Amino acid sequence: LKVTTTVGFGSTWLTPRIREFTEHYPDVTLNLILDDRELDLGMREADVAIRLKEPVQSDLVKRKLVRVHRHIYGSPEYLLRHGTPTSLDELSKHKLIVYGEGAPNVIPNVNWLLDMEYCGSHRPLRPVLKVNNIYSMLLAVESGVGIAGLPDYIVQGHSRVSKIIPDLEGPAFDTFFVYPEELRCSKRVAIFRDFLIRTIKGQLF
Repeated sequence: LKVTTTVGFGSTWLTPRIREFTEHYPDVTLNLILDDRELDLGMREADVAIRLKEPVQSDLVKRKLVRVHRHIYGSPEYLLRHGTPTSLDELSKHKLIVYGEGAPNVIPNVNWLLDMEYCGSHRPLRPVLKVNNIYSMLLAVESGVGIAGLPDYIVQGHSRVSKIIPDLEGPAFDTFFVYPEELRCSKRVAIFRDFLIRTIKGQLF
């Protein structure tokens, strides 16, 4: 079964959870294709996809998986050195990590932190680091480079990352399990879909 999703979601959330699937279904060989461009399912570049925005193609079957929430995160080390911002305006005094050139266009509002409306007097937001990979952004935050707007699921298991201004949430987005109409009756597709739904329950998103 060829499964495609973004590099960030696939490497940080999906891959670490694949062991359970392989143990329960040893007869199914998974081929994970992590790519920040949307592969053409109709041309069978992959069998199924986990998309971070709702597909518009009419010939695809889609199932909503989970709503992803985003917040601002920093490391305790960084916050000890630079202080903890308590409002949106205070972010102008901090080192920001954002997406740079080559940022995936399959993620909605990818630089939402820069797009938010600020009030009051503040300096322009000038990122200290731009990077085109969400996992690299997480590692940069964890190592104390600066603070960033990250999806909540990516920080699971990373104790050296703390949520900042918890009441301030970035734009949430829905994820979808997608496959071609011709695979509607595929047993492999069904068991992988059900595995995802079971695994997602109780997770932080």
